[in-house]
Amino acid sequence: MGLLFTIAGLLVVVLMGARRYSHIARLERQVALSWNRVDTLIARRNDCLRALFQDLTSGEAATCALGKALAAQERARLRGDLDPLAEYEMVLQTYVPQPPDARGCPVEASSVSARALRHLRVLNPAILDAVSFYNQSVEKHHRAQSPRLWGLLPSPLGKPGYLPVPSLPLSLANH
Repeated sequence: MGLLFTIAGLLVVVLMGARRYSHIARLERQVALSWNRVDTLIARRNDCLRALFQDLTSGEAATCALGKALAAQERARLRGDLDPLAEYEMVLQTYVPQPPDARGCPVEASSVSARALRHLRVLNPAILDAVSFYNQSVEKHHRAQSPRLWGLLPSPLGKPGYLPVPSLPLSLANH
């Protein structure tokens, strides 16, 4: 009879461990998917910014400076370096055009720059929302792994721990 209770107890522990492991794996997938969303939105926004800037400026020095800032941010984004990503985001905000004038039209805007400006106005708040969702997903993932016993389980997807994105400039939401 004692052997039966021991086997039943071990079975319960194994099932609890498997359930917890699958929960952590689901949270890891959620973090990875939310990061992919942030990554995609930033890449789209940078393409719009590049198109808008090339259309509105004729100076090669300014275009070169923007290109360097975009390239540095892209490298940080692809490596997953979150602090440099936020720093370059602040640099890129200096290149985002100011809101349109009182008539609702950007000064000397062509159809390309007007379309890119509309996309920027939609993408910037979407990036902030996606970063917020990513940070919430990371927090949930950290909380799920915090108990001592469950923290010993290996990562389901073989990834190291995730870090939240530092706060992005608030000016992103204003454009």
